[in-house]
Amino acid sequence: MPTLIMTGKLEKSWNHWVATDDGYKSARQAVGTKDIYRGHSADAPTSIHAVSWTPSTPVWEDFMAANGEVIKEAELIANSTQVTICSD
Repeated sequence: MPTLIMTGKLEKSWNHWVATDDGYKSARQAVGTKDIYRGHSADAPTSIHAVSWTPSTPVWEDFMAANGEVIKEAELIANSTQVTICSD
């Protein structure tokens, strides 16, 4: 199962991002994605670090494409986002 490591910066507060992220947690779970960790840098509360598992890269890509509006609502700065797909 691929592990995704995502980092980025937020336009709004950490609490705003968490509320939006929580709002579509069941949709992520429905496609088999499991959250492992989410947090921000201690000295940068508008940063994000998230780690999750996904059944496959295509499942994750399809989920992201289908949920683009929700992702925009989370106020994650798109060009600041980096995703590393890891394999074990």
